[in-house]
Amino acid sequence: MSKGFTLLEVVIVLALIAIGAALTIPMFRIFDRLMVKTEVDVLYLAIKSLEQKAITSGKAYELVFNEKDNSYTVESIVYHLHSPAIFGIVEKVTGPPSNPQKIITKSINFPDNKITIFSDGVIQAGSVYITDKNKKYLYALTCPVADISYLRRYVYNGRWTLLS
Repeated sequence: MSKGFTLLEVVIVLALIAIGAALTIPMFRIFDRLMVKTEVDVLYLAIKSLEQKAITSGKAYELVFNEKDNSYTVESIVYHLHSPAIFGIVEKVTGPPSNPQKIITKSINFPDNKITIFSDGVIQAGSVYITDKNKKYLYALTCPVADISYLRRYVYNGRWTLLS
């Protein structure tokens, strides 16, 4: 009786490991994309909530971004983006999403890195870009200059696509 493994046993084990890796790696990519989109959706809802509070209370509110810490503050509460989502841009992507003509150079394009929601519900114009740490997925949340404020969510897949 030998105490080693046969070549067939080693090949079978390696094949099973390869199959497991092939199934797992795409799941991480899907997870990264979902996490980035979820963070954009949470930020969208935070701004919409502040918009309603501003209208009902007659007071202005601010949402302040901290790009370095990948966080934002709403009414003294700090919210951190969950990994792998970060405030960031992907190289050579043009924006803003509604009229992409210039290469995006900043991940937060609101003045002083904050969004002001005025007492009448008007949301300050600007854009914020959220990507993953590997910079494979890019989403944008924008509020264009307009008479009526509205938020738009976009995803970049070689070109900008409106989500809402």
